[in-house]
Amino acid sequence: MMSLTEVNRTGVLTNQVRYKLKSYIDVFATLVIIQLLGVLLSFDGSAMSSYTGYAIEMEAYYYSADIVMGFTIVWGFVVSLLLTTKAYREDDFAFVANRMTSHFSSIIFIGIASVIGGMTAVLSGFLLQVLMYYGIGYQNILISEGLTEPLYMLTGMAGAVLFIFLFSSLGYFVGMLAQVHWVMVIVVPAAFIGVTIMLNLNVMPWLGAFFFQESSFPVFLTKIVLATAVLFTVAGLISNRLEVKR
Repeated sequence: MMSLTEVNRTGVLTNQVRYKLKSYIDVFATLVIIQLLGVLLSFDGSAMSSYTGYAIEMEAYYYSADIVMGFTIVWGFVVSLLLTTKAYREDDFAFVANRMTSHFSSIIFIGIASVIGGMTAVLSGFLLQVLMYYGIGYQNILISEGLTEPLYMLTGMAGAVLFIFLFSSLGYFVGMLAQVHWVMVIVVPAAFIGVTIMLNLNVMPWLGAFFFQESSFPVFLTKIVLATAVLFTVAGLISNRLEVKR
């Protein structure tokens, strides 16, 4: 049987998430704007190839939602970082809350934002194709076979959501470091880079391959879950330390 304390804690957590979704609705308006900007910037194409033969000259332009995805990742990073600022953190205490419920409500909000951002980023690729066909008048458009397969599209959406969630958790972690002292944002990465150089470790290429070149989705999911768990846990410990100082 669930105790009254657990019920109250769940209720407070739910109310905080609802409050954040209503209060921070502007961040989703910003998401729409930057994704539309990304679509417009994608009109030039992400790549181009040409072929010239006997009486034949052909040019092929490749269009994707890569720019939109990049903008969305930056959006998730910035939004998560803003959640750690003093003004945003103190908003949570409009409820009978503690630092733990505030921390978990922020994680849930970031998760919801990542889902919305990831889904709309992938779907923007179809919007780009429609605009190219009807707006600019490109009649000969070849759509990747994978994009028409539901499983492939769902996997792509899930991957986009996970990438946004990963960088959002990094933004949350960086934001918490900045709350300790803004110098920490410089000192910690500098120390990390310095140690890797001294030990002659190629960490950055390894991290890039570790996350971005994983071919197995279950393994990729496990990596993202573990990485975000570490970042959010450390951020939570920093948050508790800030509360003690107050």
